Amino acid sequence: MKYLLSLALVCCLSFAGNAQIDLFVFGGPQATTARYVIGGAKQETDYKVGAMVGIGSKMRLEGIFSFAPAIFYSLKGYKVDYNRSSPFPEPNALNNNVTLHTIEVAPLLQFDLSKKEKHFFIKVGPSIDVNISGKEKMDLNNNTHVDRKMVFDFNSYSYIGASLIGQLGYEVSNRFNLSLQYSLGVGSINNHEEGPSIKNRSFGVTAGYFFKRYKTF
Repeated sequence: MKYLLSLALVCCLSFAGNAQIDLFVFGGPQATTARYVIGGAKQETDYKVGAMVGIGSKMRLEGIFSFAPAIFYSLKGYKVDYNRSSPFPEPNALNNNVTLHTIEVAPLLQFDLSKKEKHFFIKVGPSIDVNISGKEKMDLNNNTHVDRKMVFDFNSYSYIGASLIGQLGYEVSNRFNLSLQYSLGVGSINNHEEGPSIKNRSFGVTAGYFFKRYKTF
């Protein structure tokens, strides 16, 4: 994956030439959940309120096409009720309420739907999610409660996840942008061999403000 992203970056920069690069900050709320599967059986999940904030850029390539990478903090998580047991995270858990703090790196492509100063746009591309910390709260079937920090290693939760991002937005050139974003997790954040498949999902709204413009040579 990292080699493909590096190749995509090199290709975009090679076409940039004397390109213009705009930088903007953005943020907004999001609703987050997960697709949670144990032994082929999908578990019932619910949404949690999260948020994202970060910095993005727009490097115009040719015509309506731009390279638009972003890096941002994302607060996400999920609630799950179990209808079958799993050795991970706890074999006798009835449910789990998870909160994740992540840093996402997203090398996106932007397609402007008009060449006018005010225009709609579409962004698509992958995201590499780095899980930096998290908490989980579980009710167990012996009438006890677990409230603990999540452990990230090769036999529990994963430090790294992967998602596909799609955005529909509106932009006023060199001023501001608004967008609706959907993120589809394509990599499980569980590393335990006999544990569940956990793939994040999120839907959010962001507002961005352009603060800097550069010229490349």
